[in-house]
Amino acid sequence: MTTPRPSTQDGFFEHHGLWAPGVRLFRAIDFKLKAVLISLIFLAPILATFLDISQEMHVTVAAVGLVVATYFFICFYKVMVGGLDEIKAHLDAMARGDLTSSPRAWGRDEIASLMHNLTQMRASYCQLVAQVRHESDTIVHASREITADTRDLASRTEQTLGNLHEATRTMAQIDASVQSTTEMTARAAALATENAALAETGGRVIADVETTMQNIDEASRKISAIIGVIDGIAFQTNILALNAAVEAARAGEQGRGFAVVASEVRALAQRSAGAAREIKDLITINVDQVASGTHTVHNAGEAIGALVGKAAAINDIMADVARAAGTQSQDIGHASQAVADLDHLAHLNTAVVSASTTAAESLKQAAFTLADKVVSFKLPAEAQARFQATLAAAADVPAADFDFNAAIEAHQAWKMKLRRAVSSQEKLDIDTISRDDCCALGKWIHGPGGHHHGHAPRFGELKDKHREFHRAVGQIARKISQGRSEDAERLLGSGSAFTALSTDVVSMLNRFKGEAGGKGKLRRAA
Repeated sequence: MTTPRPSTQDGFFEHHGLWAPGVRLFRAIDFKLKAVLISLIFLAPILATFLDISQEMHVTVAAVGLVVATYFFICFYKVMVGGLDEIKAHLDAMARGDLTSSPRAWGRDEIASLMHNLTQMRASYCQLVAQVRHESDTIVHASREITADTRDLASRTEQTLGNLHEATRTMAQIDASVQSTTEMTARAAALATENAALAETGGRVIADVETTMQNIDEASRKISAIIGVIDGIAFQTNILALNAAVEAARAGEQGRGFAVVASEVRALAQRSAGAAREIKDLITINVDQVASGTHTVHNAGEAIGALVGKAAAINDIMADVARAAGTQSQDIGHASQAVADLDHLAHLNTAVVSASTTAAESLKQAAFTLADKVVSFKLPAEAQARFQATLAAAADVPAADFDFNAAIEAHQAWKMKLRRAVSSQEKLDIDTISRDDCCALGKWIHGPGGHHHGHAPRFGELKDKHREFHRAVGQIARKISQGRSEDAERLLGSGSAFTALSTDVVSMLNRFKGEAGGKGKLRRAA
């Protein structure tokens, strides 16, 4: 009998050691059938010859031998068919995914060997299914965490993108303001240059005026000297007229006319002397005024000189300001370009995060599908118990249920609670608020959560952020109790440490919530 080789779809049986025993089984059946037939052919003549019996007896012995052979053949057939039926029943159960039953082998024949190999195959099946269950559960948890991380990353990327858009608008406004400042500084520098030029021109005019005043002062002094000479001449003329009058009086009648002339000359000399004195007084006053004017013009020249120096300094300062404004405008231009590049990268990151989120969702769905498929296999009690123990030891979940939705809502409600306390000046329990082990989340962190998650770095980060959050809340409550409402409002505003810590805590809770399949409660995996 020729034994066919296994096809590709039957490779599993050859891999698990079922093909060789089956071949040996059918070869043994073929051999035993042939032995029975040969025995039936040669048994009767041999017995007839050996016993020397008659023809009728020969037929009788042959019939008895045939009956005995038929009996043994039927017994062998029932044993073989019974074993094959049991093997078929176990194979059908395995095909349905039921691995709870184990075939029992009787004897040491080929059927028993086949059953033994079937038992080994079932054990391999159980081990394989248990391992696939464990790995599928790991993939489910990993996919949930990846999905939560990608969603959190997407949220942060969107927030970063919005901040970059705001920064781009702000940089554009600053650039426009700096450009305007640069233009106004340039105009101011030009005006300062013109003022410096005008001040320098004014300084030169004042210098000319001062020189003119000095010349007038010198001319006035010369006129005063000339008036002194004229006054001296008038005085001498007066003396001579007086002498002439005395001589005319001595001459008597003959000198009367000369006396009249001398008197007129004397009067003229007196008038000349009076006019000379008046002119001298006027010249003296003019000289004094010219001296005062010269001093004033000198002071004005010094002031104009100082103004020219200040104008030159202002001109230099405005030029420096204009150069600094130009440099600042260039720096802002570079910063604007850098922000634009970051905005472009943020858009690319958004696309990548979106693709990652889609891939994570697909991975999660595939993991769920795989888990559902594997769950359809029924494992023996001992294998199921080992799988549960392994899964419980490896599962990163708390022993008791925890409502993450309630914890998220409670921590998000702190902002409104504190604002109401600010408006109503409500007194809060600062000591309790500042502790991180009094709220439901704190009790979970310091209790079951810490027991099951304490080794995880992200759990330690959640614990630290939660502690810092309650410290920030306690600080705000203390400001409210002290009546410092403005400080409390500032600590509650956007960009504050309280807001950042609240966002971090809620984000981490959402990640833990993602491990619960989005149901808000984290349970022990079955």
